[in-house]
Amino acid sequence: MQTLGYGIYNFFLIGRIDLLDESLLASLSLDAEEVSKISIQFSHWSFRSLPPPFQTPPQRDNLRYIARGIIVERGGWLTARMDLNGDYTTHRIIWHPNSLSFLSLHGHYEADPPSPQFIIRQFQCHLRDYPVSDTERVTISLSKKDDEVISTSGSELIVARFAFQPL
Repeated sequence: MQTLGYGIYNFFLIGRIDLLDESLLASLSLDAEEVSKISIQFSHWSFRSLPPPFQTPPQRDNLRYIARGIIVERGGWLTARMDLNGDYTTHRIIWHPNSLSFLSLHGHYEADPPSPQFIIRQFQCHLRDYPVSDTERVTISLSKKDDEVISTSGSELIVARFAFQPL
């Protein structure tokens, strides 16, 4: 299997992922060496479902940036509320040898958006333990969380395009 390595990973989505059925989890991930995971996740998390330093005020967070299994200098996890103003979004992972950046945008943009108003959320962490860039694989998934029942409201997530730009 060919890996992509360090670079800019763009996921272009269509759908109101901020309104995703709360029993579902959508994930855009780079899984490396089966122990590290770099991902952008969409679901609904309440403050009770997170362990103590990650508890948030009682709101329905629906966006999560994760650097799991990687030693970071300051926080490898951000959970936040995302409210979309349309169906088209871009979600970007920028992976350098010593840092990770996450960016979510209103609209589809491979380059910088036309204005900062298009930024939904961004997060950066600096790495102390550099994951090897030759074992990762890109995964896109939509799965059921735990034993929850899926409602009949009909959640939809369309991956319109994926683009990679090496560094």
